[in-house]
Amino acid sequence: MTNPVPTPPSADGDATLLFCLPYAGGSSLAFRSWTDELPGYEVVTSDYPGHLLRPGERLVRSMDRMVGLLCGELVDRWDRPFVLLGSSMGALVAFELARRAEAVGRPPAAVVLLSCAAPSLLPLLPPVAGLGDEAFLAAFAARYGGPVHHLLDDPASRDLLLPIVRADMELFEDYARSCPAPVGCDLIVIAGADDPVVTPDSARAWEDFSKGRVDSLTVPGGHFVVESNTAEVTAALRPLLDRRLPAA
Repeated sequence: MTNPVPTPPSADGDATLLFCLPYAGGSSLAFRSWTDELPGYEVVTSDYPGHLLRPGERLVRSMDRMVGLLCGELVDRWDRPFVLLGSSMGALVAFELARRAEAVGRPPAAVVLLSCAAPSLLPLLPPVAGLGDEAFLAAFAARYGGPVHHLLDDPASRDLLLPIVRADMELFEDYARSCPAPVGCDLIVIAGADDPVVTPDSARAWEDFSKGRVDSLTVPGGHFVVESNTAEVTAALRPLLDRRLPAA
């Protein structure tokens, strides 16, 4: 049985839940400071099967299976107001989780999409998952850089991380070939001003993927603003969440 890795719960049992999903190759540690930055919200972080904090589990290479597993872990907590948030690949997972939540009659108040282009623009990124190890590492580093790239440069962690990152990229690239329909809930889209992969325009294209309201923001930082610019991201995000959840 798989389980999400939760942060300590809020003292207020009625606090809005904020479910957070990491980027490709990442872990729940990407959100380690979010609880302090968003008082009044209960931040619940998840790790993907087979990743560093869930060793021994089978890696997941398809969005449908990933979302099915995570939905099974989280659905029992969707009985009070909640928001789904994801960074990069995690944004796509959050978007598809919102679709599952709507299908079971428990829609989120909003989905927050960090550092992720709209699905219609994902095919513009050349596929890399099928490359040999050295070419894959070089392509991943050139595209994203960031904390995962630095770990992959370390020989001690490379053998452990390489299969994880490759599996995530297989999932990402398989999903990029799909054409998802819009969800009904609101979207909040946040891009880093210096992100080499996701431009503000490619983030704003998410407007075509919601029947609700879509807010698009640009904050200082690169692709990994979820960790490098937590204060700026949460400060920009807070009023948009509170607008949808006035009791939070």
